[in-house]
Amino acid sequence: MSNMLKIFSFISILALFSSCSTTQQSVLNAPPKQVALKSGLTGGLVGVGTGAVIGAVIKNGVIGQSALLGGVVGVPAGMLIAVGYQKYKRNQVVGENQAQINKNATFLKERKKQIQKLREQLTDESFQLLPNKGYKSNLYTGSTIGN
Repeated sequence: MSNMLKIFSFISILALFSSCSTTQQSVLNAPPKQVALKSGLTGGLVGVGTGAVIGAVIKNGVIGQSALLGGVVGVPAGMLIAVGYQKYKRNQVVGENQAQINKNATFLKERKKQIQKLREQLTDESFQLLPNKGYKSNLYTGSTIGN
């Protein structure tokens, strides 16, 4: 049982380090096949370790067969969980980005309305202004190129 505990401890530590090596950003940017491969290996290691412990605990249990069964279950489970998590996180990021885009679009529409209102006010005010009579000799009141 002492050797089994050592093996299980080694497998657990190996699985812990291999699962901690992926950050959230690397999961989002990595291709799904790469994520599935890494997580499948991690799931397989965890499955092998768990199967070996269960096989050792069960009366008349065969440790090798239990470990093999745990690995067979752990590999696809690790792959499916990781790919599902990656898809979930990507959808979450896309949703957050879309919410920010909508917020920015609303802000821009409000600013465009404000600018248009200020332009209209400026146009209205420019027609109401009368030039100072003291500057009459300096002001050109004839036709311009655009008229």
